[in-house]
Amino acid sequence: MKKDVVDEFRSALSAASIGKGCIRFTKPDKIDFEVLKQVLRKTAESKSAPC
Repeated sequence: MKKDVVDEFRSALSAASIGKGCIRFTKPDKIDFEVLKQVLRKTAESKSAPC
């Protein structure tokens, strides 16, 4: 993960536990796949260093 991307989506990922380099979902039914797709896309586009 990249910190700038995680910070941008932190409020949208409120159902997850966010660590330095990971996003943990405790309940699979709480995963918002549309938000997750946006996070992955932004991570790929981001020029910042990964955690």
